[in-house]
Amino acid sequence: MFGGQGLYWREAIFGLVDDGRLFFRVGPDTVAAYVERGARPFEPWPGHVMAGYYEVPSSVLEDAEQAVEWARTAWSLPRKPSRKRATEVSVARASPSTRAVAAAISGRLTI
Repeated sequence: MFGGQGLYWREAIFGLVDDGRLFFRVGPDTVAAYVERGARPFEPWPGHVMAGYYEVPSSVLEDAEQAVEWARTAWSLPRKPSRKRATEVSVARASPSTRAVAAAISGRLTI
C-alpha cells in the first residue's frame, strides 16, 4: 500500500507514520481542526490522496497531552470491520520527535 507503518490500538488502525511524519485518522467532525492548523491529507504518492488521514500539526506534536487527546479521538472514530488482523505499531524509521510522541501515546492511550 505505502512504505510507512500503521499505528494500531486494540487491533484498530488510528494513524500512520510515513517519511518521518505522523498522520491520524479523521472524520467529518474532526477534519476541520486539522485543516484550520494547515495540515494536509496523507498522499503516499503524487496524485493519490488518502483524505481519511491528515498529518498531525506540529503544534499538536509539541504538546504531549494534546497529542494523546488527538490520538484518542482518531482511534474512537467509527470504522468498517477489518478484513485483516492488525499488527503491532512499528515506528523504527520515524523521526525522533515522531517516535517520542508515539511512545507517549502508547503509554497513555487508555480508552
